[in-house]
Amino acid sequence: MRIAVLADPIDSQDGGVHVYTRNLVEALLKYPGHHEYFLIRARSHPHIEGVETIVVPHIPGFGALRLFVLIPRMIIRHRIDCVIEPAHFGPFNLPKHVARITFIHDMTPVLFPHLHPWVSQALQRVFFPRIMRQATRLITNSQHTTQDVGRLFPGTKDKVIANYLGVESIFHPTSPEAHQVLSRSRAGRNSNT
Repeated sequence: MRIAVLADPIDSQDGGVHVYTRNLVEALLKYPGHHEYFLIRARSHPHIEGVETIVVPHIPGFGALRLFVLIPRMIIRHRIDCVIEPAHFGPFNLPKHVARITFIHDMTPVLFPHLHPWVSQALQRVFFPRIMRQATRLITNSQHTTQDVGRLFPGTKDKVIANYLGVESIFHPTSPEAHQVLSRSRAGRNSNT
């Protein structure tokens, strides 16, 4: 299967979704199976080994053209079977046979729009229902977000999966109490698999 990751957060953010997207790509590349992976990004640097980068530059004032025309053209041109969207906005105008996996980190744009810039509020209000409807699979990072998605978009119930956030390997317990908590957490997680 040919899988594309809309990896703009790697180029445009420094925090949460950037780290999530980078870690997602690294994890996918560790266990590629029979898949070919492509990253759709605004630029090719920094280069990520083991994956082809499809550059679709950001042109100021032409964001909609990029999302609705240029990226879909690249997906069709590269015969992509599945698109992963880690930042929940898109993909748009794809052929129906292309699977869409959309990550929903939280529902604050819908539940608390006043905490988001007005442009973001408007875009979320217009496009969120369509994104949710067209997604083949929705992946949340908590039970709470899974419940919010199901409550706000009842038609998505059968396509939502909670996939909890992981911990970077650089973090280690600094006290015996923290080590006990981490051990119990790992034991509970392993018994659920």
